Amino acid sequence: MPNDVSSGTVDETTRKKQPTEKKPVCKDTRESAPKGVVRVRDSDDPAAARRKTHENFIRNRVNDFYLAYEHKLPRLSTLGIDLNAKALTPRQQTVVARHVQSGLVARVVLRHARDTTFGVPESMREKECEEILALIYADGKIDIDNLTRDEVMRVRRVADTGTQARDIFTKMNIGLVTILARREQKKRNLDTYTYDEILEESKFGMLNAIDRFDPDAGFKFSTYATWWVRQKIMDYLNVQSKLIKMPANMNTLYRRITVAMKDLRQVYPSDEKITPDVIYEWMEERNWGVSKRQIIDALAVRKETISIDAFVSDDDTRTIDDTIASDEDVAESTAEAIDTDASFERLVSMISNDETRDIIREIYQDGDAGNAKEVGEIARRHGMTTREVQNRIAQAISDMKRTIEFSTQGNRGE
Repeated sequence: MPNDVSSGTVDETTRKKQPTEKKPVCKDTRESAPKGVVRVRDSDDPAAARRKTHENFIRNRVNDFYLAYEHKLPRLSTLGIDLNAKALTPRQQTVVARHVQSGLVARVVLRHARDTTFGVPESMREKECEEILALIYADGKIDIDNLTRDEVMRVRRVADTGTQARDIFTKMNIGLVTILARREQKKRNLDTYTYDEILEESKFGMLNAIDRFDPDAGFKFSTYATWWVRQKIMDYLNVQSKLIKMPANMNTLYRRITVAMKDLRQVYPSDEKITPDVIYEWMEERNWGVSKRQIIDALAVRKETISIDAFVSDDDTRTIDDTIASDEDVAESTAEAIDTDASFERLVSMISNDETRDIIREIYQDGDAGNAKEVGEIARRHGMTTREVQNRIAQAISDMKRTIEFSTQGNRGE
């Protein structure tokens, strides 16, 4: 039976033979592409792709600022945003995100003009602020060095609208924050941490996502925010789980080094052969953008801790705590050493400052350390503050301790 084209029915064999139209490909992940365009990442040079992505992000921010400054962005009041709704519509999300980005650029411009009405949030790195100002200088649309009063008021208006847009974004996505926090707590079995702690870190991650979300990137805000929330939670867990607290960026760098060392252990028999140069070459092949100095610093500050209750060795039953000298023993020996008049006068005579010597004599009353006078009374008598007297006493006692220890070592040598 022949195919009836007019009726819209097509034979199955005919359908298979129909050629499929290839969709155009846009290699730039940031540049807006026509509908149906597949955005792919340039895998040949990831570092160059990241730089291009960042440059386009800064450019989009500045362009949004120009649009808001010239009143070409739709006002928030005209979007019909319902704060009781579950989520923003795609158009509302795009416009609100543009107002957020334009507001951040306006804050940078105001800070450059020494206007303290609005501050720059922590999510804005100093390097990004410099790049934004350099781009505005290059465009020449606004003379940010000589802003008139009217221009400053317009920039303030843009910054204030950006703050309102940021608040709207936060309120409309607070449900997403709670869902992600609960999911991460169950997924990672974080029973040692309260839900409030995880939720607090999730909120910080959400604020970072709002400040860095680009509506022209081609993905949903929920997808972008999920990554930031997880990243913030992981940074918090890494900091809290370590006895020695380290910055989050250092923890991230050390995680990368751990991945590199895990892969290099399959090639090298021992960790001694995995030097910073080897790790640097491994990261350079993958274009991770880490310098050799960063690797050396991360390996230098990252040290494993041991318990003081651990044994000194397999043959020694003493613990590390047993080998540490006690401050009480040193204090008792110091008190015994200065308990006699002769020793006390000999030690006090080594103090170079006459006023400090008088203070020590008044406190210990000619060597009687158990009958010390009030420090405040001595401070008033010498016309000094209590803090100054305490500092002089501490320095004098420290000098006397060193003298006793030195004389003790000399006696042992004899």
